[in-house]
Amino acid sequence: MNRRELLAASASAGLSLWGFSSAAAQEKEKASPPGRLAADGKLAGRTLQQLRDRYRYDLFDDFLPFMDKHIIDHELGGFMCHADRDGTLLSTKKNAWYTGRGIWIYAYLYNELAPEDNYLQVARKSTEFILRKPPQGDDLWPAEYTKEGEPMPPQGQFIGGNYVEVSKEVYGDLFIASGLVEFGRAVKDPSYWDKAKQIVLKCVRVYDRPDYAPGAPKVYLGADAANAPELPGARLLAVWMLLIHTGSQMLAQRQDKEIQAIVDRS
Repeated sequence: MNRRELLAASASAGLSLWGFSSAAAQEKEKASPPGRLAADGKLAGRTLQQLRDRYRYDLFDDFLPFMDKHIIDHELGGFMCHADRDGTLLSTKKNAWYTGRGIWIYAYLYNELAPEDNYLQVARKSTEFILRKPPQGDDLWPAEYTKEGEPMPPQGQFIGGNYVEVSKEVYGDLFIASGLVEFGRAVKDPSYWDKAKQIVLKCVRVYDRPDYAPGAPKVYLGADAANAPELPGARLLAVWMLLIHTGSQMLAQRQDKEIQAIVDRS
């Protein structure tokens, strides 16, 4: 089965994998309610076949080749995401968030859309990269690494004219856990599921601390972030979202009372 046939057979998976931003999405004529086909059988002015073809092009002919040529570190593993639109690298540093997300994407590609070894190898090398120096105890993964895999002080997110620290938040670890679960499914190795469970349990312990990430809410305050007070222990919807996503992904492979309790709580 070729990739076009795989996408046709997995249309719903393919359409939900990537965001679709084009002029067609902005067209008002012949528009249908969100998620529903119009009377002429079109969605956003296009037939399902046209949408499949567009998604296939965007994914296999545009985005993935760009990633392969400019972003993926095929030698050391991981992703160098600080690039200009033409692929010129602005920095070779690697981000734990995007490493976890990248592992998931390429393992999912292998599992669901195109079981080609090059996708699995990207996920494998990136998994090896991030697991080379795992944190100990309840420490979190460093937010950023050098190209060679050495932890580096993170700049944080530039908000309101200032960098807001995000290195004490659990997002990166949860993205890594999600990636490990999907990679373990690809290589049929349950030990990655077990690693992911320990990461999730750790993240919940860290998140439940009364002094959790006092600067985290500043990310959502834009220009007001610089003068905003710290809010230790703030409850953040994005954390619950990731716990539901990662936990549900895990439960689809194996039932577990602790993970189920976390999903139910979230």
